[in-house]
Amino acid sequence: MKRQTVVAFLTISLGLIANSAAAGIWSNWQWLNPRPQGHTLRGVAASESVVVAVGDGGTILISENGTTWDIAHSKSGLDLWDVIWTGEKFIAVGGISGGGKSQPPSPSHGIILTSHEGRDWAVVHYSELRYFTKVIFTGEAFVAVGVKGSSATSTDGISWVNHDIEEPFNSGMIDIAWNGSTFVALGGGFWGISAIYLSGDGGSWTMASLDGLPPMGFTSVIWSEDRFLAYGGWKVISSTDGISWVLESSTTGVDVDEIIATPEGYLGVGGAKFLQSPDGLNWNASDVFPEPRGIYDLIQFQGKLIIVGADGAITVSADQGLRWESSTIWEIDPHGSWSISELCWGDGVLIAVSVGVVFRSLNGIDWQKVVTFQSPLYSVKRLREAFWAVGNQGLIATSNDGIAWDTRNSEAWVDYADIATNGEVMVAVGARVLGQFDALVATSTDGYAWNAVEIDDGIDLRITSVTWTGTRFVAVGSQGSIFRSDDGYQWEIETLGLNGYALSHVVSNGSVLVGVGSRDFLLSEDDGLTWRPTLLDTYATDLIRTGELFIAVGFGSVFSSRNGEDWVISPVGYSAGTSAVEFNDGELIVAGSGGNLVRAELYKTVPPVECPQDLAPD
Repeated sequence: MKRQTVVAFLTISLGLIANSAAAGIWSNWQWLNPRPQGHTLRGVAASESVVVAVGDGGTILISENGTTWDIAHSKSGLDLWDVIWTGEKFIAVGGISGGGKSQPPSPSHGIILTSHEGRDWAVVHYSELRYFTKVIFTGEAFVAVGVKGSSATSTDGISWVNHDIEEPFNSGMIDIAWNGSTFVALGGGFWGISAIYLSGDGGSWTMASLDGLPPMGFTSVIWSEDRFLAYGGWKVISSTDGISWVLESSTTGVDVDEIIATPEGYLGVGGAKFLQSPDGLNWNASDVFPEPRGIYDLIQFQGKLIIVGADGAITVSADQGLRWESSTIWEIDPHGSWSISELCWGDGVLIAVSVGVVFRSLNGIDWQKVVTFQSPLYSVKRLREAFWAVGNQGLIATSNDGIAWDTRNSEAWVDYADIATNGEVMVAVGARVLGQFDALVATSTDGYAWNAVEIDDGIDLRITSVTWTGTRFVAVGSQGSIFRSDDGYQWEIETLGLNGYALSHVVSNGSVLVGVGSRDFLLSEDDGLTWRPTLLDTYATDLIRTGELFIAVGFGSVFSSRNGEDWVISPVGYSAGTSAVEFNDGELIVAGSGGNLVRAELYKTVPPVECPQDLAPD
């Protein structure tokens, strides 16, 4: 076997890709959808002049009016979960995490950053064992809390000291409040553990008794007037000293994830709702977006209310929550439920697909929803000077301009996953689904009449992708299966020894074939007869061939190769991964979850550094 090589670039991983100077061989990354960006935002804070929002991938945004936002550099790449304004500086905390606020993750990496004006940030504390979820300032001291009952304290926000709580094991502090003499931190974690921690200095902690109280699943805590209020699971408990707690209500009817006190009462967010209460016990919930969307924090700024949340959501109210106006622009908005699964350039038109919805754009920024099919679409290709889409229920549809679509085929119990042509015969591949998968190929010479035939020995197999090499059709599918045909009508099957792993995509440059899927990148140099791995244990969700490059996406990265053998890995920065890729006229378009779209240009001035595969970045 040839030496396996990955080509990587020496670059700072900023996480916030839109401002990265260089990431792999791609540069000038720009957010197309949503705008200004699409990383989930988890915390927001304001000074008198600016408001700052922080979130996943080290995202930091800044605004002078709450409506228009600029992307600032965090230079960390780590998720940021909270930010506060002290009167002199902003403090942001976070780290690497696989969990949520109500279920802090196992120990990982923690980070604390600071900025005086909200634009230029410096990392002042880094921990390999702690992940910080909340930070508070008393006027004299800073306390950050996080995973495994850990905290960090500082008197100036620059130098920090770590503190540990050993029990209960693997619990975490998820929120904190201060009454002038006592810190109260809510604990939660795996195995349903809930706890309340007490401290006078933020470093030494004891546990309060919760005897006689129902399970809570804590989410937030606040000190207001003369008592602490702690929320979780539609319940609220109170305490005047943090030591003795009583149940105030078990039927609040809402999840209170974040809460702030105002002269008129309390404001909060939870369960994708904006919350208002005169006393912290009785709540009124209202929507802030037309469709449900996760919202995680809120702040008052210059007489306005600002809420931040999932997929880069920012919304502003100038009338105390009666009406909301989104500062985030979604041209494509699957509301977080689905990803953009397909992208296709053709004749100056870009097509994007989410489930059965087709969007069309001429520039990647402005989008038009053109059609909704009743069946999900799995592939869109530009063939015979037209767009061709295939999908569930035997759907085959075509459009010359991407606006008007003509359905050419539909059939129950059939899924078509991909389509290709040799110039004479069009081939749609997939499976018949009747209790099991049976590999299926449909052929047509005119694009109108289609003849579907199950492939011999294709029982329990599904074909997922097909390409024309110049001399034959080659397709890939489930269980590492390879399908070959010289004419599109007669097929032979081979199953590679991939231990049942599926191949999802295959493309050809006329000389070699590249296949990708749920495990390895494969290369064939003899028209699909034999295959060998080139990139091991690497998952890809899409694969295309440009004029010069093979390009794949997966695990939040772009993989690029000129020969299918040696690959350059370029971090994209999507927290939730990448789903589709397209390339046209020197421009790369990458899609991710929640309708996220970014583009980049080929970076040609920095030479690559070769490194063994086991040293390549994840």
